[in-house]
Amino acid sequence: MPRALEAEELCGTTGQDVLKIWDIEYADLDGDKKEEAIVEAQTCAMGQGGSDITEVYKLTKMGLITLPIDRKNEKLIIPAEYERAGSRSYRLDVRKGVLVTWYPVYRAGQGRSGPQLVWSVTYKWNGKAFIPSQVNIVPEKEFHGR
Repeated sequence: MPRALEAEELCGTTGQDVLKIWDIEYADLDGDKKEEAIVEAQTCAMGQGGSDITEVYKLTKMGLITLPIDRKNEKLIIPAEYERAGSRSYRLDVRKGVLVTWYPVYRAGQGRSGPQLVWSVTYKWNGKAFIPSQVNIVPEKEFHGR
């Protein structure tokens, strides 16, 4: 019996970009009492680096649209005493009904030998876009509730 091919096996062999969906969550993030889809997905362009599609989608009368997330200052928010854990992309999540982006960080100079922390930015909807409202750096176990 033939087996299903993984997205990684298809990348570069089909002449088309392959989409692998990691996670879809549904929540009302803009206050209109209708749920939006929070999507994390990967294309061949990302390789093994995580998701390169992290978006909030809304179904409207005009069709499916992407709700903007103000990410222009995200990289400037991380204090100098922390560094990202490799080149992995950030994650997109819903925590307690609000949009959160996050990824692993370490204290500068400790690398992977130090305790892993999670840098997260909580967003709020301002009527036009999701804008950063709170920044946290906490131990990974605390962030994931373990």
